[in-house]
Amino acid sequence: MVSAITDKEIFAHPEKVNRWLSERQLSVQQIPNPHWHNDACQACHTKKNSASLRNNNTEQLCLNCHQAVSRHGFNHSSDKPTSDAMLKRMPANFRNALKTGNKATCTTCHELAIQCLPKQRKEKRRNPMFLRGGPYRYRSDPCYQCHDAKAYARINPHDQIDEAGNVRKSTCRLCHSDKNDLDKARNISEVGFNVEKDLKNMCTGCHPWIPHPGGTFMFTGGERPEHLAKPSKWVLQRMQESEKKLDIILPLDPTNGEVFCGTCHNPHERNLLSSPVANKGADSKKRLRLQEICTACHEK
Repeated sequence: MVSAITDKEIFAHPEKVNRWLSERQLSVQQIPNPHWHNDACQACHTKKNSASLRNNNTEQLCLNCHQAVSRHGFNHSSDKPTSDAMLKRMPANFRNALKTGNKATCTTCHELAIQCLPKQRKEKRRNPMFLRGGPYRYRSDPCYQCHDAKAYARINPHDQIDEAGNVRKSTCRLCHSDKNDLDKARNISEVGFNVEKDLKNMCTGCHPWIPHPGGTFMFTGGERPEHLAKPSKWVLQRMQESEKKLDIILPLDPTNGEVFCGTCHNPHERNLLSSPVANKGADSKKRLRLQEICTACHEK
């Protein structure tokens, strides 16, 4: 559908957007973005260079467009009273932007004036969503201006020993099944896991997979090597030699015989495992079983 309704008409009559959508005169993709736009002031204001709004209900102004363009599962609830605990946690600039009755609205988090004032247009690159108090380093940072970050913290499966030195059995169960007695396991083949095959899937749920070696290291010509694969006969032999020579373990995935994250990285906390060999690399930099880990499988 190609709409005959122009951007200028939409900015002049934003209250008609949802009706035009329902009548199929307009598609969601054709709704123009008035933010950071020099000629779109009338989408919210009665006229250009005027602070007077088309509607004193700022929520309704936003919904003229966002009722359609922001129809997804991450919409924040709006026009809801703020708890006392949250009020105490909120910075003053957020608290002062609450609606009567301490209700949070769109403008509590989004400081609309930033994208209206010409002198602040340079903020567009740094703070494109004109978040109050922005820019923020992480997407979740503005959420924790009001919400308690500790309440949303992920459980760390590597935090396996409590302050008293006791093993957190519940943490072990995040990765290990209860089919085997972990205390009696002598090697990885005697340990039960919560995934039936391909153990790397247990790690990539929290750690995005980047082809190794990662970071800025680049190979000259050709493709990066695939590490999560079954080692060749030669590499396997070198790994076995390294285990004996360096007194470490380089376990392979018992479900398929492939190298997996735990081959190079020790996911356990220091002193959790009774075996000194299996304990090596725990809590080390990047949890590597050996800092010069590449030479455990490859020649220099």
